[in-house]
Amino acid sequence: MRDMLPTKGPWLQHPDYPHCLASVEEPTMSLLTVDDDGYGAFLSADDCRLAAAAPELLDALKAVVSVADRATVEFDKARAAIAKATGVA
Repeated sequence: MRDMLPTKGPWLQHPDYPHCLASVEEPTMSLLTVDDDGYGAFLSADDCRLAAAAPELLDALKAVVSVADRATVEFDKARAAIAKATGVA
């Protein structure tokens, strides 16, 4: 398996345009664009794969936290990621 090279995160909703996704490294550049046919397109295939896996990743992370929640930095990060994904931050 090759290493995946998505756009460096964290990724954030743009504060003025909540339907736009940007990297903190390039906050003025959207990770999505529109192609010549009018379809939305990620700037990289790796970003697209990561976004496509996001629902399953969220479900898996919720499941792990629900059965093995611990008071550790790693679980704090997991809970923060869940809150970010669900809008409960």
